[in-house]
Amino acid sequence: MRRAVVAAIIAGIVALIPAHVAFAHVLITDTTGTYGAILHVDPDDNPVAGQTSTLYLDTQALTGSVSLTITSNTSSVVLAMHSSGSMSEAHYIFPSQGVYNLVFTVHSSHGTYQFKQSQLVSRGTVSQPLQTPHYEWARALLVGCIVVLALLLVIALGNRHEIARQSTY
Repeated sequence: MRRAVVAAIIAGIVALIPAHVAFAHVLITDTTGTYGAILHVDPDDNPVAGQTSTLYLDTQALTGSVSLTITSNTSSVVLAMHSSGSMSEAHYIFPSQGVYNLVFTVHSSHGTYQFKQSQLVSRGTVSQPLQTPHYEWARALLVGCIVVLALLLVIALGNRHEIARQSTY
């Protein structure tokens, strides 16, 4: 019995310890569907806006020069990636939170191939303040609920003697 209690306590404590979130590398294919590549964005495949991120692309079977085009709603940047064999890397500071489109262009002896991927940046600086939310619908709903509650209260108070008479324990 004691062992079961101790095991339950230990299991409860372990369940309360926050687990470290592990991210995996992303497998992407070129636009023709011929070649695959592995994309890793450091730190943890979850870049932080305003801080340097390192983008690694392993094209595995393709070697050659690689360029990276990073596009957001407001800008587009082209970077030359440093390549060593099939592994290429580039450093970039995502200016703000948002979704960025990454286009890796590989120029090899076999031809030119493009790998496309969207990257969400959800941590770090925000370039524009968030719009103030509009709560008119919530206010109207709250007023409606208060009116309905007041009506129910009036009805209950008006019929309290009948309710008490029918409630027999």
